[in-house]
Amino acid sequence: MEYYPGRLTERYGCEETAQEALTVYEEIARRRGCIKKGQELDYTKTGMLLLDDFRSGKLGRITLELPKGETEEQ
Repeated sequence: MEYYPGRLTERYGCEETAQEALTVYEEIARRRGCIKKGQELDYTKTGMLLLDDFRSGKLGRITLELPKGETEEQ
């Protein structure tokens, strides 16, 4: 969440700084109880949870595109 730092921390209570995306994803899965039998993380359920929260605005106002004229270097 390069352009929206702190959103995942606010919503899920996980630390997102200097961590790989998979590490953050797994932490969200554990904190939200997305676990299958045998203590295996349920990546599908976690993904659906993240998408539902994004779509409903629970992560705040986030855009998937940069405004025209913006570049990643700015």
